[in-house]
Amino acid sequence: MLRRTSRVRHGGEAAPALDFDRPHERRPTRPPRHDPDATQHLENLRAALGQASPGLFVKLERPTGCPPRLRITVPELGELSETIHHLPGQGSEDAGYYAWAWGEVVGPVLRRGETAIAVLRFLAARGRHA
Repeated sequence: MLRRTSRVRHGGEAAPALDFDRPHERRPTRPPRHDPDATQHLENLRAALGQASPGLFVKLERPTGCPPRLRITVPELGELSETIHHLPGQGSEDAGYYAWAWGEVVGPVLRRGETAIAVLRFLAARGRHA
């Protein structure tokens, strides 16, 4: 049997040959690390956002194999929506932070009222520039 192999030069060195006839070995994927309290923290922020602005549509999503997240939609602004995640804290005293989908921290979990106001300000600014 003829073995098809490939040698690629990278940085002046030959890379190991790949045997395309041999089945690919798959590494087991490990599930992402979830904070068991993330759902409750996001639910608390959802409630705070609902009190601060009843016109928002805020849904707690729990996709399979992914951490929970809040989907915030502003129907008055052409279905403008953003996503917020929970970032776990570093120690037992640190409850963590709320963060936008791109990783920027919105505010600490223990100050969800202030975080809700920061979210509303951000969404209002996005709505003016949309």
